Amino acid sequence: MQASQIPVKFPLPFAADAQSGYIRPIPTQSQILTSPGAASLTDGFPPLTFIPEGAGGTPPFGKDMNGILNQITAWIQWANAGGPVTYDAAFSASIGGYPKGAYLTSASGGSWWVSIVDNNTTNPDAGGAGWAPFSFLQSYAGNPNGNVAGHAGVPGQSAPSLIWDTTDTVLWVCKTTGTSSTAVWTPVTGPLSGLGIGAGLFNDGSGNLAATVGAVYVNSSITIAPGSYLVDTSAGPLTLTLPATPSKTPFTFIDATASWGSTPWTLARNGNTIMGQASDLIVNVADQQFTAWFNGSDWRLV
Repeated sequence: MQASQIPVKFPLPFAADAQSGYIRPIPTQSQILTSPGAASLTDGFPPLTFIPEGAGGTPPFGKDMNGILNQITAWIQWANAGGPVTYDAAFSASIGGYPKGAYLTSASGGSWWVSIVDNNTTNPDAGGAGWAPFSFLQSYAGNPNGNVAGHAGVPGQSAPSLIWDTTDTVLWVCKTTGTSSTAVWTPVTGPLSGLGIGAGLFNDGSGNLAATVGAVYVNSSITIAPGSYLVDTSAGPLTLTLPATPSKTPFTFIDATASWGSTPWTLARNGNTIMGQASDLIVNVADQQFTAWFNGSDWRLV
């Protein structure tokens, strides 16, 4: 497909001005026993509407057709407009939780959450487990520290916000999360080029900007910082120690030489639990890759 093939957007939901006698919301529960012939999300149009009238059937209700098309196209219009979708406890309960990979806008706006587990019923805006935060770089004219309205740090995170000035020459990092008047920003100094393929920027947990330089090869025991690691145990077992006071930036581990099965290695928890367990993680399956992410109280593995 091509970008030019985008279909016509819905300026209005279907039957937007239909009067009450010509449209009705479609209920979730079956209406077979309470309103013969009426549609529901459970049955769709019930069997009675497929039987000829002469044989005792009932024609479908036009207001049901208007109702379901209105509900469908209202959501299509919302998507057309780029409307945000936030956490909904009732909806989450009705579907058994959000799936892995689901994206939600934070309640405050300006940042997002991605579910890293299936059947996720927790509230990410209240610190619920199983969600990873992320935000996009934004532009701001001048110094965000108290200038005009300022720019708030992203709530609920450890000061991870990054913004460019409007000329794309100064990158600001939020050192203290707060409101538009209390958040503290610091300009990033020094070159950001030459970091190599796979490089990334992250907040070090103290409000300072740091960089990864792609996947790091390791074949000996070290204390690690956020980033990706090619772990080689072909020469013998080793221990990688997680930080004692971690940020929410993830760690990724890759079996560099298919040696984890024959020579396991240890991921040391350094005082925090891993998947709720107060013990170090022994990695002993070859040809694997996994990610560890700290949710504020526990290391989670995906």
